Amino acid sequence: MEGEGGRFSSGANLPAFFAELAGGDAHDVADLGRRATDAVAALPQITVAAVRGHCVGGGIVLAAACDLRIAADDARFLIPELDAGIPLGWGGMAGLVRLVGETVAADWVLSCRPVGAEEALRAGLVSRVVETERLSEELDALAQAIAEKPVGVLRATKGQLDAIRNGTFDAANDAGALMRALKDPEALARGAAYMSAKLKR
Repeated sequence: MEGEGGRFSSGANLPAFFAELAGGDAHDVADLGRRATDAVAALPQITVAAVRGHCVGGGIVLAAACDLRIAADDARFLIPELDAGIPLGWGGMAGLVRLVGETVAADWVLSCRPVGAEEALRAGLVSRVVETERLSEELDALAQAIAEKPVGVLRATKGQLDAIRNGTFDAANDAGALMRALKDPEALARGAAYMSAKLKR
């Protein structure tokens, strides 16, 4: 996923958001972002966030819900919630701690300071940083590389990632996933092509 207009997300329109929270369905409004983020995390497909420009508040939470994140060298991450007088919501703290660790997450959330692309890379929020003008090209290439993998193996890998995130991962299930791959025609064809290419080198 990408943002529009040279940025991933400039953050919420807080005056409008606070006005909606004054209504009778305030709790549902406050919880909407979590439900959207959970929906992204629950997608069966591998998801990739390509971040350029500003990625603010809930935008970081949404990006963290994806399986992979790549950043343009002009990416700038900011979690200003505490400065705005509200806690980081939508499960954002848990997602950040999982990706960058408790100490770094606490620093970013409590200080409300901007974080550049290289710091985000070192912390583990993103997997790579590319030149801004090449971000869409890199995203397309990554998506194509993933799409070429056998569907069954991708689903198994997504299941592993989900289980790790949810604290339910059991390595004993890996043997079953391997055995299913060895009976999957698409996976077998991909493996044969891989071995053939290796032997030609």
